[in-house]
Amino acid sequence: FLQRPADDLPDDFYALVYPRPFLDAVDRATSGHDIDPALMFSLMRQESRFDPNARSLVGALGLFQIMPYKATELGPRAGLDGLTATDFTDEAVLLQPPVNAAIAATLASDLFALFGGALPPVIASYNAGEERVAIWWESARDLPEDLFVDTIPYSETRRFVREVLANVAGYRRVDESRATP
Repeated sequence: FLQRPADDLPDDFYALVYPRPFLDAVDRATSGHDIDPALMFSLMRQESRFDPNARSLVGALGLFQIMPYKATELGPRAGLDGLTATDFTDEAVLLQPPVNAAIAATLASDLFALFGGALPPVIASYNAGEERVAIWWESARDLPEDLFVDTIPYSETRRFVREVLANVAGYRRVDESRATP
């Protein structure tokens, strides 16, 4: 069903394949930035499999696997009224979907600005860090974006980018099918 067009699928088929949990948190987070919600859901799917309590071995937290040092850096700019700078050092606060999503959207916005709106290096940076990816991006500057992905030297990051890009395409496909009656 996912690889070919299909007629007469149940209305909720693609909604089940491409779920949108924490929709309000994502909508609020993306409203202040020019971020495609499809990217946010794709990152959330890949990073935590939609588990708001996800924790990585290296200390990343929540739906979007935010590192505490990034939360401290970006949290105050994330548009979260009522939170102070010290709140972003509290794991219980960072695990809250609206907080995690707002910080992730701020990070994505910063990365889009850094990479001139190009999606593949933004996704790669989300996984490997912007300093490293900036070097890779500069080295591949004469290549099309899709070939840039193949030049990523870390297999984990290369796989991450491919999977997130595939999910972005899937979410966009669902959005397009909903928009056309």
